[in-house]
Amino acid sequence: MRIRPFISVLAAASLLVATALTGCRLIDEDISKCNNQVRLTYQLELDPEIIQELEDELDLHADEDIRAMLKGYIDGIFTNYARDVDLFFYDVDEPMDCLRTMSETMNSASNTYAISMPVRSYQHIALANVKVSENVAITGEGNYPTLHLEHNQENGVYAPQKSGLFTVHKRLDVGEKPNQRFRIKLGMANSATALILDTGKATHVTGLRVEVNGMSTAFNVADSVYVYDDKAVFSTEEFSTGYKHCFASVHFPSHDAVGYEDTDDTKATEYDDDDDNTERKTWRWYVYATLDDGSVTRSTLEMRPSVKAGQLKIRNAFVKEDGEVGSNEVDVSVTVKLDWKPGLDIDVPL
Repeated sequence: MRIRPFISVLAAASLLVATALTGCRLIDEDISKCNNQVRLTYQLELDPEIIQELEDELDLHADEDIRAMLKGYIDGIFTNYARDVDLFFYDVDEPMDCLRTMSETMNSASNTYAISMPVRSYQHIALANVKVSENVAITGEGNYPTLHLEHNQENGVYAPQKSGLFTVHKRLDVGEKPNQRFRIKLGMANSATALILDTGKATHVTGLRVEVNGMSTAFNVADSVYVYDDKAVFSTEEFSTGYKHCFASVHFPSHDAVGYEDTDDTKATEYDDDDDNTERKTWRWYVYATLDDGSVTRSTLEMRPSVKAGQLKIRNAFVKEDGEVGSNEVDVSVTVKLDWKPGLDIDVPL
């Protein structure tokens, strides 16, 4: 007779321990009040075709030095290594408010974080390398649809981004099953361009400056849509050897690019280069050549193929005696303005 009370007390104590461990009361109620330990593994994905672009466009022995310089510049940005990661968890219902944020050190291509989270569904956004990008900021993070990355400008010009930016948006369903694991892949959100100029015949040119036009200025992460300002210009970084001058820049993609979304089967949608809508695919290099008489020649190199996220686009061109730029590339068209002066141009819509 004395054993029964003892067993009852023991059973009640076990029930309390189980309840405490799960964080839930064992009655029929809203499970969103329950917590569960989940493991989130983040992995960066990099397009392997980047190095192939270097080999294809700079394949001559004479290009060896400039190829090494450009590779050194690109290697610091196009790498599947993240220093930091920002995590956002949103309500799945309108207005999709932010429920939780985390900022973690990653310092690797892949890392796992154990988090205690309420049992419910989330719209999740993860961003890597934003803090070290210098001129890209996270804005609108209070709600899922409004979070975007914005490329800040200075004095009307967008400086090259300083890091490879990786993003993903994904739905997470945190259930009651203990120790749930989620593997989340992040894809690159920015891209790069490089114009190689041969100045061997530019006998009257004393200086060169190159800008890029037609690239995105912001990225709406939740819907993988890039935002454009057709008048925006992006500066370049120059390095040279002998008569070869490379002007490189890192920025968001050109028109028609699509951001990365982690799905169960495929990565981001590829753009079809056979599409007849060629007007929207146009982007440009502006080359300003200062001559020894003080005049400036501006050449516009108009590019038809789009630059997609995670892609490097390289083209070769040459500078003539009067500062005019020419190119033998089949997908490059060139227009020239001799004795160019600022403020006299009419912008052509991309």
